[in-house]
Order: sequence, then structure tokens, then C-alpha cells
Amino acid sequence: MSILLKSGAGSDLMTVDPASKAGRSSLYDAAGNPIARTEGTVVGATQGYLVNGVENDGIVLPMRADRYGSIGISSGQTLLYEPSLAGTVNAARWVQVASLANITQSIASGILLNANANVAIGAHALITSGKLFPRQTRSPLEFRARAQWDPKTNAVLEMGFGNPVTNTVAVNTGAFFRSTGPSNIRPVVSWNGSEVMGDVIDLTAFVGVNLLCTIIMDDNEVAFRLLDTGTNTIIDRQKVDIPSSNAKVSSIGGMNAFARHYNSGTSPATAAQLRIGECSVTALDQSMALEPALTAAFNFDSGDILPATGLTNTTFGNSAAPANAALSNTVAGYSTLGGLFGFAAPAGAATDFALFNYVPTKDFICTGIHISAWNTVAAVATTPTLLVWGIGHDGATVNLSTGAHRRVGVGAQSFPIGAAVGATADREIDCPIEPSITRAGRSLTVILRVPVGTATATEVIAGLVNVRGYHL
Repeated sequence: MSILLKSGAGSDLMTVDPASKAGRSSLYDAAGNPIARTEGTVVGATQGYLVNGVENDGIVLPMRADRYGSIGISSGQTLLYEPSLAGTVNAARWVQVASLANITQSIASGILLNANANVAIGAHALITSGKLFPRQTRSPLEFRARAQWDPKTNAVLEMGFGNPVTNTVAVNTGAFFRSTGPSNIRPVVSWNGSEVMGDVIDLTAFVGVNLLCTIIMDDNEVAFRLLDTGTNTIIDRQKVDIPSSNAKVSSIGGMNAFARHYNSGTSPATAAQLRIGECSVTALDQSMALEPALTAAFNFDSGDILPATGLTNTTFGNSAAPANAALSNTVAGYSTLGGLFGFAAPAGAATDFALFNYVPTKDFICTGIHISAWNTVAAVATTPTLLVWGIGHDGATVNLSTGAHRRVGVGAQSFPIGAAVGATADREIDCPIEPSITRAGRSLTVILRVPVGTATATEVIAGLVNVRGYHL
């Protein structure tokens, strides 16, 4: 058998290149224009193009572009990240509303709605982000969570963007997953109380499985995706169009991230639960180029907040002075990142005291410190009082003799002999430092040395330390 190869233009099945002598075929668009072009070739008005695709999660996807043909950038601006790093829900990130059903959190397994498995009619458990997230044109808004769904008849589980109220059925505006039965879940897009729903997804084989749940709100549609993290396969991909009658994508200026459980008008035979291991909200195709400190503040990770719980990170109780610290070289006077302090005036010595010690649960970047001091209870006795301050970064422990802290001196203050009650130190310390890291689980220590002073039990040196920085 022979194959006839014809050379030249026209109806050739294959062309033999005159230079390389190799057989080749060419791709053409519908108008007959060759798609492969060499650099510098003039492109005709009817030129067609190949659509590029990429592989992700075991499936082929088209490369995404904006409406002007620009390639969609992979970077985005993180607006919220919840890693569940404590035994309680972060009070800075989430507003909790619950009745009969309750909400718990653990480091190992995250946030659990209806943890007490309540089946009473009207029982509900709801977490709503304290921040609103604006959805801007040309910048899709993404919600992503690793979650386990355990839906039941007569109970509702929901998660995504929206502004729900306790156990009120309607979510006025949002885009979220909703489950109303023992084996189903479906996408929902709500605008001003009117809902558009996607197709029902069968969850029979995925109850209690960690699913990666993704919702992306774009200018004219909302994409929903469920991925089985055990097999790394896509369970379902859907797009729900935003009705063309809607003047805007959202009827409000911004939406919360939320997760909700509630029992409907009939008591479920078995309790429904929803567990969220971690979740995030990201503005795609944009980067506000925020400096790290502002990015941390966006996610309630600034230095004055405990990142795991959202509670205050300083000794500054309401209408109360802190207990006087017992000065020690090996034990912290206060286990916080600064705040109010007080201690009985010690005898002058070169001993370093660990006045404050903070062990972060996330890496902490220290950028400076401010210190004020004042005299209380009794006047300064027979010698002046000299306070020398420093910071010990990234210590193995609080123990200043063995912790191998990286030490930085930040300044000194003094009180003259006879300084009265209420007298302030001769200066305030306001010291910026080169950003320095204390890794998670290690110690950042505010160091105090009193080289000159008279031990006076009735004289209390008090003051305020403000450590500047943020968590990463």
C-alpha cells in the first residue's frame, strides 16, 4: 500500500517542508487563516485563535480572562482567613447567634454547628463574619471552605455569602450552598429576597467527608464547586446566572461570610451538623498592595489581638489596675504582649527581669515599642530609680538566662530622689525597630533592668507598654 503525498498549497493532505524535508500539517481557522504565525507576521482582520486550557484537580479548564482579553491574574487580596487555631470561636472574626443548638470549636476539627445535636423545633446556630465584603466589578469574590456536611430531613444547613437572621428561612441577599434533606445540597443565589437555585447534588456518598466548597461571585454569574479532598475529584461544578433583571449583583453594599444550621417546623429525627475546618474570603484579580501590617489588620491579626481567639492581647482590664508583678529573670511578670504594669521598687542590680512574655500561636513581627512609666503609692526613696528597657525576640522559653533571645535595647527612663506620687519618668520611650520575627510557639519578652534603685515595698513603679507589630 502506498500513500500519496502532495506538496504545495490547495487540497494537500500533507505538506513536505522544502527546508527540513519533513512532513507537516497546519492548523487553520474557519476563515482559512493559518493559526500558527511567526513573529512579526501581520494578522488579518478575520484571524481566529485557539482557546488555551489548563489542568487543575484532574480536569481540563479554559484559561480565564477579563472582558478586555487580559489574562486573569492568579493573585488576589485575602479579606478573611479562619484557620481555627483555638478551642473557642474567634470573637473578632465571627458574630455568634445560637438558641438551643450550640457552636463549638477545636484546633483539630474546626467549628461545629449544632455540636450538642439538638433536634428541637426552631433550634439554630449561626456564625457571621464581623466584616462585610464588597463585590466589585471585574473582581470576582471567592468564598472557600473545607467542610463536612451531615444534613437531615427537617433541618437546614447553609454556608457561603449572605446576611441570614437567626432561623428566618430567607437569606435576603447572597450566594451559598444549602442543604434541606438527608442527602442533598444545592447552590442558591438570592437577590433582595428572590432566589435562583442550581441543580440538586446528591451527597449520599459524601456525608462526613471533608469537601472543598468554593463559591465565586462574578459580574453576571456565580460559580459553585464541590471537591472530594479524599480522592481529589470534582463532585459537582455549576454556574448560576444572575438574572438580567437585577440592576446589580448584590442588593447591598457588601456581604458577610456565614454558616448556619436551623431546624424547621418539624423536629428532625436525627440532628444535622455542619463542620468547617477552615475557610477564607478572597477578592480575585486584584491586589491592593497592602503592606503586611494592614493585611494582618484586615484579618484581625494585629498585635493587640490574640489571633486564635480574637480577644485582647494586653493587660488592660476594665477600671482595674493589674496586680503587681513579681520580678524574675526566669518567670514572666505578665503573660501578655504588653499593657499596664506595676511592681514594687527593687534594689539596684544588673538583673534582667522578664516583665512581659508573649508566646504567639502564629509568627509575630515586632516593629517597635512605646513605654510610659509613673511613680505611685510612695515617693522615690534614698537613690534615684533607673529603668533600662529591651526586647528579647524569638526566645526558646521565657527564661532570660537560657532562652537565647535576640536582644535589642530600646531606651532608659529615670526618677530622681524624692519624685512624688504621680510623677512621670523623665521621658517616654518610643522606639521603632527593624522588623524582627518571633516564631509561633517561642517567646517575645519585654526585658526590664533596674541598675539603680532602692528596694521600697511601698513604692510601686507603674506604667504602660505598647508593643507594635502584627501576626503572619
